[in-house]
Amino acid sequence: MADPVLRNWRILGADTDSLGIFVGEVSGHPLLGTGWITTSEIVELGEDRSWAVTMSRRYELVDELPLDQPLSRGAANAVLNRLISTGPAVMTIKELEDTTRLAARLSEAPIKRVH
Repeated sequence: MADPVLRNWRILGADTDSLGIFVGEVSGHPLLGTGWITTSEIVELGEDRSWAVTMSRRYELVDELPLDQPLSRGAANAVLNRLISTGPAVMTIKELEDTTRLAARLSEAPIKRVH
């Protein structure tokens, strides 16, 4: 079986302890089919960034989304869904509003730092 393809992807949450996760538009996923997703944690990323292995599967990577471009509404919704599904079982209205604001900020173009 061929690896699912992740297009218009971006890595989120990378730091010194983690390679982060992907958000992107997947096709050919054996469980999720086609659509915007967030992945499990990245375990390995190909040097040429054409493939990656996450905790649950291997992906072919196509069309990395440049950092100066905003996430699409579908990508922001995928991130929002992940935040809500991995958050506390019961969220207060304020927590839900804060999470929604975060997802909206993700769909805005990032600000470039000038040195």
